[in-house]
Amino acid sequence: IYVLDFGKVLARGKPAEVRNDSKVIAAYLGEASPELSESGAETVEEPTIIVRSSGPVHDGESAEAAATVVPAASSETESQVLAARGEPLLEVTGLAAGYGRLEVIRDIALNVHAGEVVACIGANGAGKTTTLRAISGVIHARSGRVRFAGRNITGSRPEAIARMGLAHIPEGRGLFPRLSVEDTLRLALDSAGSKAHIEAAYDVFPRLQQRRRQAVGTLSGGEQQMVAMARAILAQPRLLMLDEMSQGLAPTIVQQLFQMIHVFRDQGIAVLLVEQFVQSALQVADRAYIFEHGSIAHEASAAELRRDRKLISGSYLGSASAGEETAIEVAANGNGHVVHPELMETVSMRMPAEIKRALEERAEREGRPAGAIALELLEEVKK
Repeated sequence: IYVLDFGKVLARGKPAEVRNDSKVIAAYLGEASPELSESGAETVEEPTIIVRSSGPVHDGESAEAAATVVPAASSETESQVLAARGEPLLEVTGLAAGYGRLEVIRDIALNVHAGEVVACIGANGAGKTTTLRAISGVIHARSGRVRFAGRNITGSRPEAIARMGLAHIPEGRGLFPRLSVEDTLRLALDSAGSKAHIEAAYDVFPRLQQRRRQAVGTLSGGEQQMVAMARAILAQPRLLMLDEMSQGLAPTIVQQLFQMIHVFRDQGIAVLLVEQFVQSALQVADRAYIFEHGSIAHEASAAELRRDRKLISGSYLGSASAGEETAIEVAANGNGHVVHPELMETVSMRMPAEIKRALEERAEREGRPAGAIALELLEEVKK
């Protein structure tokens, strides 16, 4: 087993050796701060996420499902008005954005209704994270329009968008590692101008109250994600955007975090979710968008995508319409030789953005996978 952490090999060896490696344990489970260690507190371990109930629990309902996260009253009223009109809470049309001269996403069109959970899935680099950043104002949209709660927020500053009730938990959680848990949550209250009390976060995540004086950077990965979600709770959002919530976490903790999405939906808070665990995302989502090469290739209900595995695998492995075993036709010596995928080798290469874009545009024009065109060009080199 090789264990990677932020681009470096953290550990290598047989499973038993890696399992007991102190560096691996620290990376996945966090490190106890001196304050807690000296007080005789228990060693930091990945906790079970407990969500307290604020009301009676009905038969067959868990305390997690009965938890209450209350958005601001005015936000709830506006969301109900939009729902009555059949209008989405978030509406994105023709959105394009990128970095420098590189255009990453183009012609993005999606919507999220009040209380709805929508997943964005697709291969790495497909444009999911950039889409969330453009919606929340972290990067500027080059074209298109973003409407939230009936207002045009295109080009608005991120803090203004956040105060309207759109919370964005970015990939990597966006926490200050040296701040304590309590200071992080109080900062969230001040930044959002929220009237909520910090106890609201502790009510949902009791574990954080135990860790309130501990530096965020010394918490376990699951606890850090709790802090990020608690910070969003204190902002009393109408829409919560979650980018790679499960990144770097153990599968059992991922499943516990997904329970919180049910809680948000039950309380009328919409969720726009970017997630690498596709099946888990589709289990909690109402609808999903499949991203390919900076655009949305397909939209469907989560139930439909759970039934059609070929469509999902296609978005990660090539064309969404391709079969499970698609051979790539190559013009080798003009004889149309077909190379079976199992006889081919994978080569990873870096190329300038303009060449990558030209390759994708040609593939789109000719209706063929970009890999087939790249292979043809490499065959010319062999000749």
